[in-house]
Amino acid sequence: MTPINHLRNRIDELSWRTEQAHDAEDVRRLTQECNELERALQAHESQLRLELADMESAKQLLHRLKARL
Repeated sequence: MTPINHLRNRIDELSWRTEQAHDAEDVRRLTQECNELERALQAHESQLRLELADMESAKQLLHRLKARL
């Protein structure tokens, strides 16, 4: 999974390049990059959701263990 800081840097760079785009080919490439970054962010978000669910499960197990003590 791509680190979020890397994705943020790419988005910042893309924002600057978007302001500089003048022709249709630039716009097409930038749109494609936006779509790629969007998919990468969605994958990152999905992974974080899975990790959060795992943490919640571990927390519940820990609470059950503590309750038995």
